[in-house]
Amino acid sequence: MKTILLCGNGLSGEVIPTIKTWGYKVALISEFPLDVGTSEADIFVEANSKDPKAALSAAKSLVESGVEINGVISLCWDTAISVATIAAELDLYSISIASAMKATHKDLRSDAFRTHGVPSPKYAVISSYDQLLQCIQEFEFPVILKPIDQSSSKGVIRVDSIGSLGFAYAHCKNFSDKKDIILNEYLIGTEHSVEGLMVDGDFYLTAISDRIFHYEKYHPFFVEVGDVMPTSLPEKVRNELYGATRDAALSLGLTRGVVKGDLVYSARKGVSVLEVAARLGGPRFGTEMVPLSNGTTILKAAIQQAVGDEINMDLLLPKFSKGMVNRSIALDPGIIQSISDVDSLKKCEGYYSFKWWGRELKVGDEISPVQHGCGGVAYIIAVGSTRAKAIENADRIERRIKINTSQR
Repeated sequence: MKTILLCGNGLSGEVIPTIKTWGYKVALISEFPLDVGTSEADIFVEANSKDPKAALSAAKSLVESGVEINGVISLCWDTAISVATIAAELDLYSISIASAMKATHKDLRSDAFRTHGVPSPKYAVISSYDQLLQCIQEFEFPVILKPIDQSSSKGVIRVDSIGSLGFAYAHCKNFSDKKDIILNEYLIGTEHSVEGLMVDGDFYLTAISDRIFHYEKYHPFFVEVGDVMPTSLPEKVRNELYGATRDAALSLGLTRGVVKGDLVYSARKGVSVLEVAARLGGPRFGTEMVPLSNGTTILKAAIQQAVGDEINMDLLLPKFSKGMVNRSIALDPGIIQSISDVDSLKKCEGYYSFKWWGRELKVGDEISPVQHGCGGVAYIIAVGSTRAKAIENADRIERRIKINTSQR
C-alpha cells in the first residue's frame, strides 16, 4: 500500500477517510491538528506546512522513522513551495521549486504572465510609499493593493482616491511578511474559480465556479462569501476561461499537478487571470464541492499522479450537472448574545454540511469586523438538482442560522 503525504490540509480533513478507502495510507503535515478528519490520518505531524524548512524537517522525520513516502501533494492550502521542496529532497514527482515560487508569490507570477502574454491586470511591484506615489500616476482609480505573500484576500484593499492611499498602504503592509507589495488595476466583472489537472502539459478542466463577493458591504476590503456551481456563463466564455487558465499555468512552468485559477470576466475586456495556484481550491472546494456538482474526482487523479500510479482519466470527466452552493456566514461585530440550534440544519432540504471556522462559537464570544475572505465564523454547503434549486436551498438554510450580536 502506497503512502501519500498531505503537506497542509487547508481545513479539508473531511476527505482523509475517503482517501484511505482508495487504498492509500495517509501521512499528514498540518498546523490544524483539531480539524475535522485529521485524526483519521494514519500518521500525523504538527508543523507549519507553509514553511518549507519546517515542512521538510517534518517529512524527513517521517522517513527517518521508517515511513516510505511515495508521493506528496497539498490539499486546499498554499504549500506549493513546501511540497516542491519535499519532493525534490525525496525524489518524488512534483513541480519544480522555481515553478512553485512563481505560483505562490504575486510578483513572480505577474512577471511570468506579462512575459508570456497572459491576459492579466496591469501591475507594479512597490517597495516604499514614495514609490507608490510615483507609480500611482500611471494607474486610474480605483486600484488594488495586495501583499505579495498572502492568500484569501488577506491585506487586499481597494483604493478609490489619493486621499485614502496612505491608510491603504499601511493596511496592506501590515499583512505582508515581505518588504514589497503589489499594485494592481481594478477590473470590474464577474469572478470565477477554475480548477483542473495538468498531465504532461495538457490541462484537464474539472470545475468552473462563480465566486460571490459582497464588494460594497465590506468596502474597501474583499470578502468572498462563497461559490456557486455550475457556472452561469455561456460556453464561449467557459472556453475562454479554460484557455486562459491553461496558458497561465504553462507560463509558470506548471506542466503537472493540480492547477487552480482565479479569473475575472467582463463583456468589455474579456477574460483576465488574477492568480493561478498549484493546489486544490479550498477549503473543500476540489475535495468535496466539485464532486457534488459534476462527479469529477480530481483529488484521486492527483494522488495517482503523485505516487506514480496510472491516472484513471475517467476521474476527470463530468458525470452529471447538479447545483452546489458554498456560503460563508459572517456576523456583525460585537458580542454574541444567542446562537440557534445549528444541528437542526441537517433536516433542511439540500443540506450537505455546516462547519465552524476554527472553534465552535459560544455566547459571550467577541466578533471582529470582517476584512478578508477568512473573516466568516462558519460556512454551509448546500446542494440541489439544479443551480437555482441549490441557491434556494442555501437561502433557506442560511435563514435558519440565527446568531445575534450586540455592541459592548
